[in-house]
Parts: sequence; structure tokens; C-alpha cells
Amino acid sequence: MIGQPVDDLSAAAPRRQVFRAVLRAVLTSTALVLLYFTLPLTGTLDSSTASLLALGLLGLAGVITWQVRAVLRSQYPGLRAIEALAAAIPLFLVLFAAAHVMLADAQPQAFSEP
Repeated sequence: MIGQPVDDLSAAAPRRQVFRAVLRAVLTSTALVLLYFTLPLTGTLDSSTASLLALGLLGLAGVITWQVRAVLRSQYPGLRAIEALAAAIPLFLVLFAAAHVMLADAQPQAFSEP
């Protein structure tokens, strides 16, 4: 199963597994985007902001580590890899966007030309 080409994935994996993988990927991405729009991302830049960013980066590293281990253990690693990307990429983008929103709110001159 691990050495299977991606083309054989649809033939080998039951439809239920594919449906679950796609559903989890969509739900994870949706939850992260909703979280981004509901978090209060205003205020000043201080040590708590830097701590939150560091905590977010550690969380991202933890999610990636957990996802890689899950892919390696999975019966269908191709499907699990899709789920892993659907969790890690939006998490990185939300973290990056939140940092930029907070920076733009605290220091508007950082994003303007003289």
C-alpha cells in the first residue's frame, strides 16, 4: 500500500475513505478561516503579541510533526497527506495573515510608502 502510485489511489481506497479525507480537509480549512475572522486581532505590539506569534509557530511545528507521523502510519498515505496539507497550509497562512493584520493595526506606517 505504501509504494502505490497516486493514480491507483482511487481504485484502491474505498469511497468512504476518500469522502472522509475530503470532508476532514474541507472542515479543517473552514474552521481555520472562521477562527481567523473571529479572533480579535487588534491592539498594540508588545511582548504578549510576540509570545502569541511564537506559540503559533510552535503549534504549526507540532501540527506538521503530528501530520507527518500520521501519514507514515496511515493505510492510505496519499489521502492522509492531502489531509495534512489541508491542515498545515491554511494554518500557516492564517498565522502569517494574523501577524500582518496586527502589525498593520499597530504600525500603519510600516505598510505605506513615503
